[in-house]
Amino acid sequence: MRTGAPSATAKPSQRRVMRRWSTGTVLLLGPVLALGSAPVTAHHSFAMFDKHRTDRIEGTVTRFEWTNPNVRIEVAAPGPQGAKVTYKIESASINMLMRNGWRYNSMQTGDRITAMFNPFRNGRPGGLLREVMLANGTRLGG
Repeated sequence: MRTGAPSATAKPSQRRVMRRWSTGTVLLLGPVLALGSAPVTAHHSFAMFDKHRTDRIEGTVTRFEWTNPNVRIEVAAPGPQGAKVTYKIESASINMLMRNGWRYNSMQTGDRITAMFNPFRNGRPGGLLREVMLANGTRLGG
């Protein structure tokens, strides 16, 4: 049965190579594994959002997803031509929002809100949340 340790019948040069490779592997993989276990905060580019523009909508929450990696809010609001449009707005992670005062029950389906967001560059309704104002006047950063 092979254990990975140099066998007693191996030539001295083979034992040195195997021992050196094992030490080198540990020295190389140790820091790599340590870095790989760090929390990952970046998961996609923000290039899809127009950070030089902020849109504002007033509408009704139709969906509120308290999930990682992004909390998502869908809001039914009048679009540019007046017809009702569903805006898909994403925000930061749960951890980041909680630091800004959010809780899992900060809003519910049916709540009236005002949302300020950086819109998608491609014109889709929605974007990256900057701030939301709840019906009671509470402001929460995105």
